[in-house]
Amino acid sequence: GATPLELPYGSLPLELPQELLGLRCLEHLELYGIPLAPPRGCTAHLSCLSLLTSLHLAGSAPSLVRSAAHLTHLIALRRLVLRCTALGVSEPWPEPGLMEHAGGLEVAQDAAAAAQPPPAAPPGPAGGATTAGRHIVAMLSTNSLLFLGLQRLAEAGVSLTELSYRGFFLTLPPPYLRQWSSLESLDLSCNTLMLDGGMLETQVACLTHLTYLDLSNNRLDELPAQLCRALSRLRCLNLSCNPISHLPADLSLLSALTRLRAAGSCLVGLPPEICTLSCLRHLDVSGNRLESLPEWLSRLSRLELLQVSCNRLDSIPGLRPSWGSQVHSTSSSAPSSSPVMRATAAVGSATAATSPSSSPTCASSSPTATATAPSTASDAVAASVSTSSTAPGAELRCWDVDGLQRPDGEEGIACSCPRSAARSVTGFAATAVSTDTGAAATPSPAPAPLPFPALTHLDFSSNRLDLLPLAAIGRMSRLTTLAFGQNCFKACLPDPTVATTTATTTTSITRVPDAAVADAPLQPLGGVPAPSLCDLRAHLVELDIRMAAGFLRGAAGFLEDVGRLTALTRLNAQSNALQALPPSWTCLTHLVHLDLSLNALTHLPPGLSALHRLRHLSAASNRMTCFPAAAAAVLSGLTFLDLSLNLLEDLPKELGEVMTRLRVLDLHYNALCSLPLSITRLVRLRKIDVSRNDGLKELPYGMAELSCLTLVVVGKALMDQTQAAVGSGTGAAAGPASSSGKSSSSCYSQVGLLAARGVRVQVAE
Repeated sequence: GATPLELPYGSLPLELPQELLGLRCLEHLELYGIPLAPPRGCTAHLSCLSLLTSLHLAGSAPSLVRSAAHLTHLIALRRLVLRCTALGVSEPWPEPGLMEHAGGLEVAQDAAAAAQPPPAAPPGPAGGATTAGRHIVAMLSTNSLLFLGLQRLAEAGVSLTELSYRGFFLTLPPPYLRQWSSLESLDLSCNTLMLDGGMLETQVACLTHLTYLDLSNNRLDELPAQLCRALSRLRCLNLSCNPISHLPADLSLLSALTRLRAAGSCLVGLPPEICTLSCLRHLDVSGNRLESLPEWLSRLSRLELLQVSCNRLDSIPGLRPSWGSQVHSTSSSAPSSSPVMRATAAVGSATAATSPSSSPTCASSSPTATATAPSTASDAVAASVSTSSTAPGAELRCWDVDGLQRPDGEEGIACSCPRSAARSVTGFAATAVSTDTGAAATPSPAPAPLPFPALTHLDFSSNRLDLLPLAAIGRMSRLTTLAFGQNCFKACLPDPTVATTTATTTTSITRVPDAAVADAPLQPLGGVPAPSLCDLRAHLVELDIRMAAGFLRGAAGFLEDVGRLTALTRLNAQSNALQALPPSWTCLTHLVHLDLSLNALTHLPPGLSALHRLRHLSAASNRMTCFPAAAAAVLSGLTFLDLSLNLLEDLPKELGEVMTRLRVLDLHYNALCSLPLSITRLVRLRKIDVSRNDGLKELPYGMAELSCLTLVVVGKALMDQTQAAVGSGTGAAAGPASSSGKSSSSCYSQVGLLAARGVRVQVAE
């Protein structure tokens, strides 16, 4: 239960500590930058670690090559993770006979400083080909030696269940991969794997026990169908960051799949067979070129996470109505008799008829005629239906009629009679439709199944939706995370799963332009509450509404509804033209993270005082000219504060005394000329950015004494004042002398002391 020991990077020795070999009961070991080899002069052998089952090695290529020679001593090994973080000069293989000469690797000058795996080349055949080609050639010897080590490990009888081989610029999988038929987890991400001669599918298809496969950040242009047929036990599949344009229909054979990731690829569509994956729980296809999703995707009853952000979607299946309707009250009385509804239509050969008596003429003898059509985003016809009865009538406005074809310029209208199944009539050439009956309304049909019944995370931000399906979203009783920002919403859609009943006697159908529908004011449905987020108040904890209210009609009411989501802990409200906080937002007492960037705030709203749990506040890119002391006092619990890209001229003198928990403070691109002396009391401060404040010529005396400070970003004007002392050593020499003096220390000495302490100082141009 003790807290693990944390040591700064670079403070560890470059050899395996001798004391480590005495831990005979050790089961899990992670080494970063340290080769798995006994230290020089040590008589102990790695076979002492006979119970070691999990090994994680991360470091440069030479370090991993040196470690591979000793893997055969770990006879209990079951989990092996190899991660190349830097290129380097290959060293001779420690064991004789395995290698006579190691060469051909390029020298990386900063190999020791590299701590991240090499980035994968951009998707596409030509993306980063020159750089990646050099790295592929440079890693040939390293990969060959590591392959020999893995082969010896297999020949020693070690049966791995998990293997990770990341960042080695592989173009083909390890040749002896098939020998580990017991593998359950395989990670080949961050390489340059390509489909060449069927090597990948031949090697991986033999691993029939695989439940986890990660092929992300490679150069695969398709998912081989052979893998889908062979890996029937696969539960998690990651294909992100590959130039894949289509997924195979054989994906449906992965019946046990629960997680599928294909983010950041080139997908232009998803196969309909994906809807047969009944066990699927997580689906991430964000950052692709999708224009539509399979229609039955909403029926995946176990889907918990749906990530479709950064695509080209104009609707989400299950959240758009075929005939979503609005009811506008009217006052008109029906005549005692009127002609029966007639229509003249030319029915195409594809028209569906479920009754022998069906014909292009739709005769309605029932009290109501409900128009329905298949849901398709491409062709939408807006219609208005005016209705009158003995009771106060109503005008029914249909938001869209989908799935209609319009041959030869003719418009399609979908019609459904109550006594027959719904059918679509195409090529409709009707001039007027009217009906009259005196009977009462028929009972409404049963509501459609709820879309995504198990969904807890829904993200369709950064798409092309112009209608916000709030009512349908409000019926998702398990939703905890919702993101629909960065769309161009103009109105809210009613709930497609709710059926409404109205007494109908006279009906007329006319064509309404799309623009008129978009500009129509939103009204509540008859018998159904208006679209609202309030139904999610008990369980929604994260909400992203970036750019959601900018063009939305009734934006004030929408923002007020956001304030009723009292369980929210994270709210992103960027780019909503906010000039003040909506009054209801003071009820968000559980809020921890609030982003108000890119709005029109001239000051920090006083309503923030009610958010006593707030820890992260971003108010960048607004119009604030001052930061009053009262605002600093009510935000005393903040650990992150971003006031960049504003017009601030000064800060309150009490800033450091009241905001003692601050760890990150961003003040760049303002008009500050000085910082308050109390800022030196922010003992927990780790990062501060004061760049691009042209009037700021000095840092407060004592900033160099902030022990937690790790990053300081200053402007060029400030560094000109210090004569570019950072990194030259002169500032560090002058720092102690000036800091010991009684006069206020110059910026020159403070920056010099910070640099001498090892604090990273960046200069922003």
